[in-house]
Amino acid sequence: MPIATAPDTWLQSFGRLSEERTDPAWLSELRQQAMHSFITHGLPTTRHEDWMYTNLQPLAARNFQRARAVTTPAPGTLEGHHLDALSGPRIVFVNGHFDAQLTDLEALPEGVAVAPLEQMLRETPERMRSHIERLVEAGDHPFANLNTAFFEDGVVIRIGEGIEAPQPIQVVFVMKSWQNDVVEHPRLILLAEPNSRATVVERYEAQGPGDRFTNAATRVDVRAGARLEHIRLQREGSSSFHVGMTHVRQARDSSYENVVVSLGGSVSRHELELDLVEPGASCSLGGLYVLGGKEHVDNHTVVHHRVPHCTSEELYKGILGGRSRGAFTGRMVVHKDAQHTSSSQANHNLLLSDDAVADTRPQLEIYADDVQCAHGATIGQLDEEQAFYLRSRGLTPMAARNLLIHGFASEVLETVRDDEVRTLLERVLESRLNVDVT
Repeated sequence: MPIATAPDTWLQSFGRLSEERTDPAWLSELRQQAMHSFITHGLPTTRHEDWMYTNLQPLAARNFQRARAVTTPAPGTLEGHHLDALSGPRIVFVNGHFDAQLTDLEALPEGVAVAPLEQMLRETPERMRSHIERLVEAGDHPFANLNTAFFEDGVVIRIGEGIEAPQPIQVVFVMKSWQNDVVEHPRLILLAEPNSRATVVERYEAQGPGDRFTNAATRVDVRAGARLEHIRLQREGSSSFHVGMTHVRQARDSSYENVVVSLGGSVSRHELELDLVEPGASCSLGGLYVLGGKEHVDNHTVVHHRVPHCTSEELYKGILGGRSRGAFTGRMVVHKDAQHTSSSQANHNLLLSDDAVADTRPQLEIYADDVQCAHGATIGQLDEEQAFYLRSRGLTPMAARNLLIHGFASEVLETVRDDEVRTLLERVLESRLNVDVT
């Protein structure tokens, strides 16, 4: 049986949203269908195989209200969140709404277009229709339906054909609230046209106390010969709820490099699904999740090799302290006609306490006979002999521990090609380790 979803609360909020908006008819109908599906099916339980490691009851018990637009301070730093840590262009959303003050697109190169989704829906609704309708191809997925019903804004990024963006493009979603139970449903549409090159950083941050819920959906289209590096950083606090869905389609000879960094939350889950639909497509997927206290993170990935001569590599690592729980499920599906596929998958977990739990489930489904595929997983603790050696050379116990953890995490962070982005992620990791991951 599904988990009840407080239908009256959601329906009332949906009714208010419908009254406030002036969507085109096709979008209003799509929202109605999504809302009906969400109310009908409810939330999955741990009896659902894809959700066996994540209990959604704490999320279902809350009465979340739509986050409202708020006034932000001057550009630059948003009270501790260094929006200018990267030198390239950035677009910022606060509580799910575009914030012109914090946005800085002066460095946006010619041939690259970045615009709020709400603006694009007003100006060219029919051009956006196909992207909205197939943003997350998830059928009756409850959170995809919830996002479709409630999204108010987001961003559309288009890297023009043959264009190389010299600096990373940063998209920042900030939840700023001093009250409990607020929710945002942002969307990101990312289009890399043929033979383009770019790095995009997708960030989720929070400011102020209070429990909040982010339900994000991202659609990525990497076209023929394009190369896209896509970094996703989630750090919204230990009391936050976060569900993110990313769906990627890759064309001939395209390259997609993804790194997901998750820094905890009350319940946090990211689903990444890739479709390699033309020969020569390749993807590299990296993940790092760092947890403490009673935090919970669930990473769920699916890669579909649908045609011959495609490659995929996947490496996720977890660092778990306190009474936290980290889960990883990864599926590599090699379809019948996908001969000459090369695929590897690994998940490694480092437990920093006796009460931390790591669940790992790497999977291969192979329906072709001429392939090279491998997968594996490990769960272990810090090497005490190595820690003792470092302490004998003058390092404090904390410094020795953090050095070993950095060594463990570096294999993922080193895959980030952009130097500025890699430095940002290293600083974020160091800051997290110095707080409460024990």
